[in-house]
Amino acid sequence: MECVLGYLDRTSIWAQVLTGHGGFAAYLHKFKLKDSAACVCDPEVPETIQHLLLECPRHDRDRYDLEVSTGIKLNEITVAELMANKDSRPYLKRYCLKIAKIAIDRNRTR
Repeated sequence: MECVLGYLDRTSIWAQVLTGHGGFAAYLHKFKLKDSAACVCDPEVPETIQHLLLECPRHDRDRYDLEVSTGIKLNEITVAELMANKDSRPYLKRYCLKIAKIAIDRNRTR
């Protein structure tokens, strides 16, 4: 299997998506940079990159569009499949960066 990391942009937002370290409420809350770790969709659910990409109802439409474009239902297992496939990779990348940017902008400390 080819290494897909060579095909990905080396940007700070992409690094945050891959590591979960960055402008997401749960991560910022750990360092007392945000009062709450909660996602805006539900005060009981921590806002992690995994939640945002795979579960958050606020991104259902974008998730659906990704699934229609690729023909693959997004879940923890199929993320690797989407990354490995050169045809689906651009769709996954666009989806991940869009969702991450929304959260990062919303959680930006001033």
